Amino acid sequence: MNLRFFNRFDNDQLKMLLTKVTFKKVRTRSVQFFKENEGCIVVSGCLHLLTHEHDLASPMIAATYYPGDIIGIGIDNGWYQQKHSWLCAW
Repeated sequence: MNLRFFNRFDNDQLKMLLTKVTFKKVRTRSVQFFKENEGCIVVSGCLHLLTHEHDLASPMIAATYYPGDIIGIGIDNGWYQQKHSWLCAW
C-alpha cells in the first residue's frame, strides 16, 4: 500500500474515511448511485459524473475522476449526491 496516498488528508478526514464510510467496488460498464456515507477511491480507470440538472434530455459530463481521486464524503463538495447526478464507468 502506498502510504503517501493518505498524507494529503488531515487526521479528522482520515478518521472519517476509516471509521464512518462504506466503500464499494465499481464495475466497468455500470452506473452507480451513492448514499450519504458511501465513497469511492478511483484505483484504476476513470469514472464520469453525469448530470441532467440543466437539460433532462441531454445529460452532460460534469466531472471525470482518475486514479487517486476520491468521490464522496464531502471531499467532492457533494457533487455525486446531487439529485440529478450519477457515476458511470465505461
